[in-house]
Amino acid sequence: MLGGSLAAGVAELTPLTLVSPGAFALVGMGAVFVGIIRTPITSILIIFEMTNDYALILPLMLANMTSYSIARILEPHSVYDAILVANDVHLPSGQDHVLLEELTAGNAMHRQPLMVRPETSVADVAALLDQHASHGVPVVTVDQCLLGIVTLTDVRQALRQELHDKPVAGIASTRHLISVHPDHTLNWVMQQMGAHEVSLIPVLTRGKPERLVGVLTMADIVRAYAQKKME
Repeated sequence: MLGGSLAAGVAELTPLTLVSPGAFALVGMGAVFVGIIRTPITSILIIFEMTNDYALILPLMLANMTSYSIARILEPHSVYDAILVANDVHLPSGQDHVLLEELTAGNAMHRQPLMVRPETSVADVAALLDQHASHGVPVVTVDQCLLGIVTLTDVRQALRQELHDKPVAGIASTRHLISVHPDHTLNWVMQQMGAHEVSLIPVLTRGKPERLVGVLTMADIVRAYAQKKME
């Protein structure tokens, strides 16, 4: 309606100019569509398929990008996003990926992690995991070089076998250990945790020998992401 009215106004002001109210109305329709749905290319394709008129493409592009820019300023989300939010459905956005690429393991890790020595007994480790409600703990040397990871499952299995006094080094996972460095992004860390199906991942220095400087869990990653998003 606005496009048609504008065409009528132009025709009234410049009687010698050939103005097509239908073309103006179509351009206006495309601009409204873009402002609501936020799909500029789709709008151009639909109007072109309706008219098969190449002359409309340039005005459509100008009107669509103007509408798109103004709509994004007034309301960042499209009507479909607004409906999802109203129904308490929150889909991941491109910004989520960017935030996870900006944050590193060093930003999210526990810098004073729970750890045990290899000579610690299975019973003591069980009590420690129970006290801190932890699902696993790294086994380190005196100078904090990582020897392995012992999980709650490992400890429970050892207790069922009545290995209470056995040194934890004997039940810890020591081969093919998955670890990250403080400068690795959280996006990469999450990929490693998912690929290897681990819930706890040690963070090691890049020096030789590599030393444990922290641990990361999925809860740590979520916490760091939420804090960053609220900034």
